[in-house]
Amino acid sequence: MCRLEHKAAAANAKVRGELPLFADQVPLVTREALYWRWRRQKAMIEGSEPGGFGAELLDKFKEAFLRRLALTALPAEVMRDIQEYREGTYPRAGSGYGSRFWVEVLTAGKCLPAGLAPPFTRDQIDAVLLILPPQVHPGAVDPLGLGTRLTDMAP
Repeated sequence: MCRLEHKAAAANAKVRGELPLFADQVPLVTREALYWRWRRQKAMIEGSEPGGFGAELLDKFKEAFLRRLALTALPAEVMRDIQEYREGTYPRAGSGYGSRFWVEVLTAGKCLPAGLAPPFTRDQIDAVLLILPPQVHPGAVDPLGLGTRLTDMAP
């Protein structure tokens, strides 16, 4: 008998002891149910499930980075207007919205004035989210100089 089978048997015995008259009506705990419950809890802790704390925190970091990247690539008055729009239209948007918004601003030109082209392509933004600053990974190839920009933006 494996560990999960022991746990399932103990849980079932506990229910039979607490509710002897209704023990046959209570669904049995199986090792598969225990396994999938454990997997779901682990996913929520690590943030790999949408809505988990880790996923929300990661999106906040991505949004902050992309906003700071936009500050270096766009004029100050345009950035002010975009931030006012973002905060006024979607002040408490759910997890995942913030980084998607800034990716659209930087790549598709969302909220940009008519004469201003998007400063980056989607491939460039996807690449920059994977680039480590040069002092962390000296051998990294960074043809756009985005890792240097990241380092320069550090507080």
